Amino acid sequence: MTDKREWNGRSRGGATGYSIFVWVLRHIGLRAAYALLWIVVPYFVLFAPSGTRSSWLYQRNILKRNRIQSSLGLFKHFYLFGQVLIDRIAIKNGFKDQYEYEYDGKEKCVEVIKGGRGTFIVGAHFGAWEIGQQFFDEVEIPFNIVMLDAEWEKIKHAIEKHAKSKLFKAITLTADNGLEVVLQMKQAFDGGEIVGMLGDRFLNDEQSEPIDFMGHNAHFPLGMYKIAAKLEVPAVFYHATKLPRKNGKERYKFSFYVKEPTKNADEIRKTYVSVLEQKLKEAPFQWFNFYNFWQI
Repeated sequence: MTDKREWNGRSRGGATGYSIFVWVLRHIGLRAAYALLWIVVPYFVLFAPSGTRSSWLYQRNILKRNRIQSSLGLFKHFYLFGQVLIDRIAIKNGFKDQYEYEYDGKEKCVEVIKGGRGTFIVGAHFGAWEIGQQFFDEVEIPFNIVMLDAEWEKIKHAIEKHAKSKLFKAITLTADNGLEVVLQMKQAFDGGEIVGMLGDRFLNDEQSEPIDFMGHNAHFPLGMYKIAAKLEVPAVFYHATKLPRKNGKERYKFSFYVKEPTKNADEIRKTYVSVLEQKLKEAPFQWFNFYNFWQI
């Protein structure tokens, strides 16, 4: 069994790779960037053993696919992940007109965000969470992102160098600055602002607790839900799912599930996991936690 602390807060890839795709997008186009993935994806399947093994275990044990299906699925999984990464860059670099969006729960989400109580937006390493930036820009409420991934700082600068819109304000979470982060979150909530975070990763065992997810026990963090319960702020579970291309447009569906304020932290967490499970069942290859999440 692999130690559940295998994920260390860093995501594979970096500034150089992102800069290459930015160059291809700007000088050749979106379809060319997608085509470049046919070179990049086999490399990652062969030379990123941890991610490849995790995708294999996910398909075999969680999705119950056979060996042939899972082998082909490795390329599909990495290719779709690559497309989502490209989409994140493209939308920030002048390609918005090549995308269309559908919404589920938008009106209720906007009502909650503009309610003045502060809002906790919780996503996951599923689909393309960051693409929702344009939606949240429209509501004109400051958005504070709590980030675990130290590598994101390098990637952020590579994208920001070329992007036409600013990124959100970042609150960086490390293994030893938890109290400082809580105070920053409270200050944001008190000001009626949004605090966003991905709810499916943690930095050490003490911050998590197992819960049934897709038929197996998986560890999910506890702290963020305790904060939401303590401060009694509404939570919105948000996902951006990539849809099949239609009428020459790349498409995404933004989904919002509103959880009204409660003092029961475990209830918030269980609802979050239930909503995420439904999303995985709808689009299983848009699960982008490339490590042994279930410890199988």
